[in-house]
Amino acid sequence: MQILKSNNITVYRTDESSNIVARSNGKDVSFNVSPGSYSFISAK
Repeated sequence: MQILKSNNITVYRTDESSNIVARSNGKDVSFNVSPGSYSFISAK
């Protein structure tokens, strides 16, 4: 996640937003949710 954040890559997370729908008109892409956070809890 830190690499994505440091490269300004937007993330969309189903664990935060449930269903994520991407729509495109052939040129632009939009999403039905706001971008997610870069925080995560590692599994131990």
